Amino acid sequence: MVRAPRRQYAALHAAGAGRGGARRVTAQSGRCEMADAPAEHIVVVDDDTALLALLKRQLQRAGFEVHAFDSGPPALEIVPGLGSCLVVADWNMPGMDGLQLCRAVRELEAMQAIHQVYFILLTAHDRKEQIIEGLAA
Repeated sequence: MVRAPRRQYAALHAAGAGRGGARRVTAQSGRCEMADAPAEHIVVVDDDTALLALLKRQLQRAGFEVHAFDSGPPALEIVPGLGSCLVVADWNMPGMDGLQLCRAVRELEAMQAIHQVYFILLTAHDRKEQIIEGLAA
């Protein structure tokens, strides 16, 4: 078992769960325990319907409440009502791409219109400039 330093235990709270709630690592025991928290929200955005369905199904099986969209604008509409959440978005989509969605979410955060949102961009981009652009968003 790999142990994280004590200060990182709180950050491990949203590690996912079975259908009963979220898992967390407690500072006292260093073990992963079930919490009575409701399922965490994950917003998945991808124009590939097969991949979207696969991600949605797997995340739901892990106990998350999943909101799936095939484009950025409807995802951007729902994010403010979810509180803190995770957005998993494809970088390359027609219309609003994942990078534009990420920037729009960050603008809402800057205006304090929403809580903190974590963002994962799915991409095959591998050039240094593209990686920097994604991290800067």
